[in-house]
Amino acid sequence: MLIYGGVGFLAGGVFSLYLSIAGRNQGLRELKPGRVGLGSALTVGVVIPGLAWYFGDPQISLASLLIISSTICLFAGGTALAQVRIAQKALAAGEGGAEELEAAKDDLLPLS
Repeated sequence: MLIYGGVGFLAGGVFSLYLSIAGRNQGLRELKPGRVGLGSALTVGVVIPGLAWYFGDPQISLASLLIISSTICLFAGGTALAQVRIAQKALAAGEGGAEELEAAKDDLLPLS
């Protein structure tokens, strides 16, 4: 369990590195969710089999490793795509000005 957790941590770190390079000088609005999802799928899809090959886990066959890596790759890509879309929708919903936020503050947090 510790090895798989470490591999997941490293895969997340590699994806963060990819995102910091691919998303350089871009705001959340400019990120393309499909590109982020594909980048996540590819980085995780390369890191997990690469680490498994490096550490040489004899308990798993190559076919099983490829199936597991492909499944994790799809989940990672889908999760990254969904996170960017949700964050962009939340950003779009909260684009009100300072006056609108001040007026809403009294409605949300009554002093009485």
